[in-house]
Amino acid sequence: RGVSGVTALAFEQGGLVLGVGLAGGHILLYDIRMHRPLLHKDHRYGLPLRSIAFATAAEAASEHVVVSADAKAVRIWRREDGLAVTTIEPAADINELALCPSSGLMLLALEQPQLGVYFAPALGPAPRWCAFLDSLTEELEEATDRTGAGNASAGELYDDYRFVTRADLDKLGLASLIGTNLLRAYMHGFFVDARLHAKAQALAQPFAYEEWRQQRIQQKVEEATAGRIAPVRKARAAAPPAVNAELAAKLQS
Repeated sequence: RGVSGVTALAFEQGGLVLGVGLAGGHILLYDIRMHRPLLHKDHRYGLPLRSIAFATAAEAASEHVVVSADAKAVRIWRREDGLAVTTIEPAADINELALCPSSGLMLLALEQPQLGVYFAPALGPAPRWCAFLDSLTEELEEATDRTGAGNASAGELYDDYRFVTRADLDKLGLASLIGTNLLRAYMHGFFVDARLHAKAQALAQPFAYEEWRQQRIQQKVEEATAGRIAPVRKARAAAPPAVNAELAAKLQS
C-alpha cells in the first residue's frame, strides 16, 4: 500500500513519539527508535491533516491524548489505542489548531474572520483568565445528573443573563462596558445581566413595547373573531333602468 505525502508533523513533549499526518487523511504515530509505526489512525474524511498536537488527559496524567485536525473536524483520541475521546466539527473549514498550555482551551484558525474557541475539559482545566468555564462545566454536569438527559444548555443555567455578540452591544450602546465586570466574556460574545439588557433595550427601542402591545391586541381580536360565521345578506333585486324601462323588460322576459 502506497503512503501519501506528509502534511503535518508534531513531537510529543518527551521527544520520542512523533505524529505524522498524511495527505490521505491518516495519522501514523512513531517511536523514533523504531522503524514501524506504533499506531495507525484514520481521520475518516480522507482530507489532508492540517495540525497535530499532544496533550495529557485531565483525568490521569499517565493517559496521553492526541489532538488532530483536518479541514472538517478536530478529533481528540487516546494515544495508546486510538479510541476517540470527542470530535469537534465547526461550521467553517479548519486551517490550524493551537492548544493553550496546561489547559483544555483550544483555538482554531478557521475560514472566517473569527477564531474558533473551544473548551474540552478532558484535556485539562480552564486557564486562569477564563476560570468561569470550569464553573460552567460543573453546572452543566450537575444539570446532566439531575435530568439524566444531558441536554441542558447555557441559557437554561443562566436564566438571569442574556448572551449578546459585539454587534448587539453596539446596537444597545453597551460596547463601553467591555472589560468591566458587567460583561462576562464567553465564546464569541458576552453574558450580560438580564435586567441591564432589558433597560438598554428599552432605551434603544423606546416604542418596542407599544408596538408589541398593539400586535398582541390585534392578534387577540383576530383569534376571537376567527370562529364567527359572517352573516349572508340576500342580494337585492336590480333596480329597473331609468331609461327605456319597457324595452329592458322585454329583453329580460
